[in-house]
Amino acid sequence: MNKELNISVVIPAFNAEKTIGQCLVSVCEQTRKPLEVIVVNNKSADQTKRIVLEFIDKHQDIAACCVDEYRQGPSFARNCGAKLAKGDIVAFIDADCVADASWLRLVSESFGGSDVGAVAGSIIGFDRRTLIGKFHSLFTMRRLPESTMFHEFKLVSGGFPTANLAVRKTLFEEIGGFSEDMPFYAEDYDLCARIYSKEHHIYYNREVIVFHQHRQDVGSTWRQSYGFGSGHAPLLKRHFRRMVIVEAPRLLYISEKWPLRAWLDMASADKKFMLCLILSGLWWPFSMVLPAYLIMLYRDIGRRLKLEHIDADPRDKWGMVFLLLFKSLAMTSGRLTGSLRHGVICF
Repeated sequence: MNKELNISVVIPAFNAEKTIGQCLVSVCEQTRKPLEVIVVNNKSADQTKRIVLEFIDKHQDIAACCVDEYRQGPSFARNCGAKLAKGDIVAFIDADCVADASWLRLVSESFGGSDVGAVAGSIIGFDRRTLIGKFHSLFTMRRLPESTMFHEFKLVSGGFPTANLAVRKTLFEEIGGFSEDMPFYAEDYDLCARIYSKEHHIYYNREVIVFHQHRQDVGSTWRQSYGFGSGHAPLLKRHFRRMVIVEAPRLLYISEKWPLRAWLDMASADKKFMLCLILSGLWWPFSMVLPAYLIMLYRDIGRRLKLEHIDADPRDKWGMVFLLLFKSLAMTSGRLTGSLRHGVICF
């Protein structure tokens, strides 16, 4: 039954001239061919549209098209593409991603029952040569340890990025697509929450892989991490009347019995760093805690690099210690801003 599912691929593209060509090649060279490929040009000011049209002209054996969506934002672009899709499944991938050759075949095989409303997969760093590329491969959109069926949205679990997410077309239409009033970086998790609300499940298949070309400078890394953090508060406000989440080292507390909405992540690297500073200021013997913590981060990064088979010298590892503190501080800043804007506690 799964082999008969037709899959439409939707690619939102905004100023993607450097990556859209590789993305299109990877999608069109799948071991299981898509029914169609829909690229949505979202007000690009570069050569994105020209590159897409030239690709389509050279590959007329592929059912592909390029449409314009003049309302700026990924929700508008993805909704535009999904509305045109004719397939049973709408598979979303970002313009800065490269799909593994078996991507669509495994997506199709993962829809094993009518209650599976969507399939999510792994997002792996594409460039592992640069310092920042190695860092993002370890700490941005991390791959889950095993394939799992998810049944509910709990903020800390059950939500997946749309860079690698496939949804049944009928279900997508039933829930109204992406919420166009949700902030950027929250719209994909919001979609997942509404899929569960219709008593459908999301199957995370670890082997459904796309390679993501992560941010390559600290400025865009800050903006992305800040955006991720700022998206937590609106999700907390929209999908829960009561919810308390407390994350700490070796502790995860989740409860809906308390009459408030709060998400406290006390396990992030920036908060641990600040705690070490405070302890050092309170009593001088604690001054050794901070260097000990930094050494612990260094060793943990080395362990992660080894598990991912990524080579890095000591200088790179210390650079990644800084980037981890930088990224976690950006996320905390976004969470605080979102808290003030949406009237929940998110820190």
